Amino acid sequence: MNATKIFAAVLCAAMLWASGALADRFDPCDPRYHPITPPDCTAAGRAGKHLGEMRQAIAEENAAIAAARKRFWETYPDKPGAAEARDEFGKRLDGKDSHYLWITLTDALGGVKSVDTVGGKLDGGIPRYASFEFRDWVEAIKFNLGEKSLTDALLKNPLGLEERLVKAMAASEKKRDIYLFERNWAEFDAVGREPAGLEAPAMYFPALCVRGQKISWEEALAEFDGIVKALGKDNVLQAIQQVHVAPRERFGVLKVTMSPPVKRGPGGSEVEDNDVPLPEHVIGVTAFGIRAVERLATQGDDRRYLLWLLTDQNRRGSEIEQATKWQYAVTTYQRLVLAFGEPDVLQAARAVRTATKRATSSDVMDPKAIGATRGVPFASFQDVLARKNPRGYVRAALMFNENLDSPAAVDAAYKKLVSTGEENAFLEAARKLAAGRPNLLYRDELGSLRELLNAPAKPEKPAVALVDFPDYLGWKKFAPGAKVAYARRNWQPAGPGSDRLVAGPVNYLRTFQLQSINAEQAKLWFGETFFDQSGKAKPPNEREEYYPAKYAPPAVPAADPLAPSANQSWGAEPASARIESGDETIEINGKRIATHWQSKSYNYNATSPYKGCTLIVKVWTSDAVPTGLVRRLEDKTCPVLTSGLPAHFIIETVLDSFEGFTPVATK
Repeated sequence: MNATKIFAAVLCAAMLWASGALADRFDPCDPRYHPITPPDCTAAGRAGKHLGEMRQAIAEENAAIAAARKRFWETYPDKPGAAEARDEFGKRLDGKDSHYLWITLTDALGGVKSVDTVGGKLDGGIPRYASFEFRDWVEAIKFNLGEKSLTDALLKNPLGLEERLVKAMAASEKKRDIYLFERNWAEFDAVGREPAGLEAPAMYFPALCVRGQKISWEEALAEFDGIVKALGKDNVLQAIQQVHVAPRERFGVLKVTMSPPVKRGPGGSEVEDNDVPLPEHVIGVTAFGIRAVERLATQGDDRRYLLWLLTDQNRRGSEIEQATKWQYAVTTYQRLVLAFGEPDVLQAARAVRTATKRATSSDVMDPKAIGATRGVPFASFQDVLARKNPRGYVRAALMFNENLDSPAAVDAAYKKLVSTGEENAFLEAARKLAAGRPNLLYRDELGSLRELLNAPAKPEKPAVALVDFPDYLGWKKFAPGAKVAYARRNWQPAGPGSDRLVAGPVNYLRTFQLQSINAEQAKLWFGETFFDQSGKAKPPNEREEYYPAKYAPPAVPAADPLAPSANQSWGAEPASARIESGDETIEINGKRIATHWQSKSYNYNATSPYKGCTLIVKVWTSDAVPTGLVRRLEDKTCPVLTSGLPAHFIIETVLDSFEGFTPVATK
């Protein structure tokens, strides 16, 4: 039985699987209702027979596909019989696609997973690497059909469905072509080979574009033409050849040999290491072929590097939208040159190109060192260029606002703009705007300049005095390596009716460890570990934190250290009693720590699930401990009648351990 009969049997079985009421409305085997009709699909209630046929048909077709695949590889690419073997294998794969296409479009027997279980997979199913493209193709057909599924279309209006389906599939042909490209290449990936003819760079790069960018072959050829014209033919071909011979993993992904930019936290977990620089070499660093070609072809040249940055700025609807991202980059580069002059443009590009980048993100590691604020490379370029040349910034704002593309037009527009004698005012506005987040390609940037220019003069606000950052102060007198850990646990009655509280297991552990500290900031490791109900620790979650030495005080007051935690705060209102305080010595791991404590009482209002309960928050602090915190209690007492709540309940956070310093002991 051929592949056509397979999916026909599947479709018919799906219809016969439906309810009796459905069968009464129409005959699912009537040829008017679907374009392919199996010869024996005429009587209702025969789904079992068709499923049996499907299993047999799939087994037969699997054997036929395997034989066709074997003949294809025995003759590929140019041995006798290669063309016939290729055509036969292609037809078999097309039949397989039809099988899964009908199942997916009709949701036959519950969909692909169910059918694969009932009747067996046809040739292993859709290749994993091509599954996204297959789904994309199916969704395009549904969209063009205007229905959620072919079954819905069959129920709503079966007449003319064949014609509508043919039109929907024709309108989805581009998506099918992209899927076929991936499907066919998956056959080569499976045996570790490459399609013949791709040794030519002019063929290999478009193939990378089809795979990496999910575009058609025609669009990929345009991408190749665009990058060649932008960066130079010899330069691009050499880069493509380097990528073509580079070691690779499956599915065309280049082999990455550099060590991952990660480091181990104190708890053993891996975190990104933002201090690792991005290497200059490309092969072994970049996994994706297109990006590797682009990086290789733009290395060591300021103009080519800037063109590469500009390709990411291509947006649909832009006034200078072009057919390809490289045409856009060339056009935009020329406009920047008209606005700023090529020397300034290239100097800014060089500053960004030669700056050290992070391996984790490719961002500029130290934007301040090159006169930028932002780290994303193109944003850094805009910062550097706009701040160096305010007049060019104004000219660029004019150019992109009025869509100008010639020196004469830009000169005339600028002359007209400053003819009122406000050139210095415009330049000053440009300097102020450039100090923030300049956007050289934004058509409304001119409006921002005018708004700043025409804004009424405001009295200069006195500079905000920076104050000490509390968390920085908490670590200021400690040396790198100092570490504190805080454990959180719940205390509950020992048993029903008992007044005695017992400590439960630790449910959360929080750690801080000082990495480095200087006059500007403190750098710490922060870690947190959660525990399950049995007290077993889950893998820790760690990250790096930075505390500045000084900061502008926030407009809102800092959080009250005696406020209830989030899950205890609903309906909590401070009691009329004043805050109490005192001194107490607490012993932690054999060390006596002098602390100062404060406590605050709360009552719960009628809207709270804790109404009738009272809460006392008590906090012990000490300057001898880096964060200052030694212990914290949230002590809640409720009436015995409160539904499901214990009469007495405590949440405790306590200094569990410390390393790298010795707390000052009491006398």
